[in-house]
Amino acid sequence: MSKNKYNNDIYTMYEKELEKNQKITSKYNKLRWEVEELRYDNKKLNNELSNINSIKEKEINKEVEKITKTLIQKNQKLQEDLLKAYDEINRLKGIINNNIVDKDYLIDKLNNQVNKNSTNSGIPTSKEIVDRNKKTGVNTYNHRTTTSRKNGGQFNHKGSTLTKEKLEEKN
Repeated sequence: MSKNKYNNDIYTMYEKELEKNQKITSKYNKLRWEVEELRYDNKKLNNELSNINSIKEKEINKEVEKITKTLIQKNQKLQEDLLKAYDEINRLKGIINNNIVDKDYLIDKLNNQVNKNSTNSGIPTSKEIVDRNKKTGVNTYNHRTTTSRKNGGQFNHKGSTLTKEKLEEKN
């Protein structure tokens, strides 16, 4: 009996352990299925997220293309305006240069007319234009200026005269 009882106890223990094992196995299977479902949901969400990101990237790229096109068009218009401005500047420079050449020619011609007198042209002396502001007189050839002093030797000033010897030394 004791052997039988011993076998029964082992068998009951075995059955208990088997039940525990079955419960744990069923829990494990349930958890495994949950993990698989979560993995599937995670993949699905990742795909949706990547689709959303790609859609957003496409929208952003479209906006960037729109902005870039408008900026390129504005840049081209500004370049055309700049070229027109350069053409206008060059045209005005040509006109100014022609005017300068014409004015220089006219100035030279008029100066040539004004600078002619009876000594360097065929104008007779009676037709010569006299400048009223030009000083004429005794001391214009040596550029002496008039002073308030009297002519001749000055008071308390020892004069000197040229002698024949001094003239010969200078020559």
